[in-house]
Amino acid sequence: MSIIAAILVCCAAAVGVLLTALTLPGAWFVLAVAAACQWWRGDLLSGWTLGTALALAAAGEVLEIVLSARGARRAGASRAGAWGAVGGAFVGAIAGAPLVFPLGSIAGGIAGAAAGALLAELAIARRGVAPAARSAGGAAKGRLTATLVKLAATIAVGLLLSIAAFVP
Repeated sequence: MSIIAAILVCCAAAVGVLLTALTLPGAWFVLAVAAACQWWRGDLLSGWTLGTALALAAAGEVLEIVLSARGARRAGASRAGAWGAVGGAFVGAIAGAPLVFPLGSIAGGIAGAAAGALLAELAIARRGVAPAARSAGGAAKGRLTATLVKLAATIAVGLLLSIAAFVP
């Protein structure tokens, strides 16, 4: 039965990477399946392995937020523009998800970050169009970087749990 649990963890890892690429919480999906398999089997994974995977998933989430905002800030955005990028990325990913599946959520998150930063810079920070546009470009780059970093964190979580599930 342990082999079935290990295969489930591996399948969840593959699905989790796909979910993360679609800007959904893939690392948490992998962790949930691994925790359920651990509960079921009891001897599949160690507490250290699950804890490390949890830390990696949490780091991916934090880095996603930080890098989304940092991209806008590096391009000269105000604090409002940075928060606009984070909020816009979230809204854009959700709005883009049903369009051009599966790339819609990725493109929507990037476009949403740019739009959120642009709107915040224009409406809240009262900046001109040129600086607001630079901030929007930085927000889009930051969101793309954030998506790639979170994807790498999910791959690390999936590999860690998949390997540990097969190694006694």
